[in-house]
Amino acid sequence: MGFDDTIDWSRDLGVRRPLRKYPRLDVKIAAKYETGSAPETKSGSVMRLGGGGVFLSVSEAFAPGTELSIRFRLAPRQPVVETKAKVVYQGPDRGIGTEFLEISPEHRETILRFIHHKMEENRKFPRAPLAVQVEHSGGMAIGFSRDISLGGMFIETAEKFDTNSPVHLRFHVDDSGQIVIAIAEIRYVVHKLGVGVEFNGMSPQDRDRIQSYVNKEKPGGPSV
Repeated sequence: MGFDDTIDWSRDLGVRRPLRKYPRLDVKIAAKYETGSAPETKSGSVMRLGGGGVFLSVSEAFAPGTELSIRFRLAPRQPVVETKAKVVYQGPDRGIGTEFLEISPEHRETILRFIHHKMEENRKFPRAPLAVQVEHSGGMAIGFSRDISLGGMFIETAEKFDTNSPVHLRFHVDDSGQIVIAIAEIRYVVHKLGVGVEFNGMSPQDRDRIQSYVNKEKPGGPSV
């Protein structure tokens, strides 16, 4: 999941970009799209899904900056997600990376909830949840995380948080007894599910502990 040192899908083209805000998931979902200059509705497929945009398989080329209206349904009983997006880049095989320009909070949350549920369903090697102490302006809360990287983590909690608010985190990633302490920022909130946070500061030693934990938890990595 979650945060690394790329944004959207530019890694496919070898382009390095800043930290991305939302998690993403490889999918194949039927979609409809149209442009303002050619309002005819056409069919495509969402091949990669994120809270900030989608990678769309289309039958034509688009120049960066082109604006599209995109509609898709994540599952049969899910509502139709509607968004306006702009083309960020033209990928190989007629694919386009897009960034959302307009999307309702409800539709973005629908996407994020879907991504997190699917990631948990698809995980071949389930992670034991890490207990996380979250100190924020309103007090202190305890949450749990199964998704962590060097850039951030998703914390399962029913506590209410505001996007972009700062938090201090304390958690263990091994049995050494040493606590990882991190300064972080809430990047997104999924109602009644949890929050995605970006690490803004921690010691090199704690960063190394997280790296070791992530390496061990990867499929095919050393067993615990």
